[in-house]
Amino acid sequence: MRLFEQHLVVSDLEKSAAFYEGILRFTLGFDAGNIRFYWIDPSRRSMLGLWQRGKADSPFGPDPGEIIRQHLAFEVPAEQFEERVKELKNGGIEVVDFFGTPTEEGSVHPWVPAVSAYFSDPDGHVLELLSILPGPSRPDWEPMSGSEWRRRTAGE
Repeated sequence: MRLFEQHLVVSDLEKSAAFYEGILRFTLGFDAGNIRFYWIDPSRRSMLGLWQRGKADSPFGPDPGEIIRQHLAFEVPAEQFEERVKELKNGGIEVVDFFGTPTEEGSVHPWVPAVSAYFSDPDGHVLELLSILPGPSRPDWEPMSGSEWRRRTAGE
């Protein structure tokens, strides 16, 4: 199994659409007025739905009406990670590592292993760029900077 879609309630659909289309470059799949569906990847295997708070009727139940901040991680190929982080920063987006420190290299979760960088959308949903790294999982290592990871794994 894998996750196909996730939905977020947003306070301003137009502002959020500009963020997800312009900054993250997601492709609009369907505009249902107060709900928009985006393809996250070109293969159309992952989707994100944005719901206008207070206005989106749902076949899944009542309008959520409130924004509950959520966390989503989007995987990018490892060779594109640093470029994508720079694009976010060039777009005026604050990017931080696992420890909340501004970053360009991200932080590594050795138990996966993966490198990640975090940022927020216009409603404060915490978003993550994540790239799987080569090599074995190291569950006994704590999270660290990308440069520390490279230093510790050099020569393997």
